[in-house]
Amino acid sequence: MNSALKSGELEGELHSEQWFWFVDANGKGFAQPDHYIVGKDSVLIVEVKLKQNSTAHLQLDWLYRPLLEKFYEKPAFLLQVFKYPRFAVDERRVGSITDVFARRRESIHELHWLGD
Repeated sequence: MNSALKSGELEGELHSEQWFWFVDANGKGFAQPDHYIVGKDSVLIVEVKLKQNSTAHLQLDWLYRPLLEKFYEKPAFLLQVFKYPRFAVDERRVGSITDVFARRRESIHELHWLGD
């Protein structure tokens, strides 16, 4: 599913549960990022988890980032969104999705979602 998104400073094409087929050094593979937004100059990749976890960091950094950067030929920003925190607050935590773009692109950012 994809749709246009325009919300404050965040504008682009929203894709949800999009499958990718790829070939790498390990052979054929498949990947399905939860959500990503293709903007004018970059891609925001969002992995949603019920509980904060380090597995999401591996997916974002080692699978989704190289895949989407190659596919869209744009730099990718990474964000894990979770409801239940498991680790102490650190420099990766952001207050909103748009805060990600003010941070280092190489980092994996985290958003504690307090909504229902």
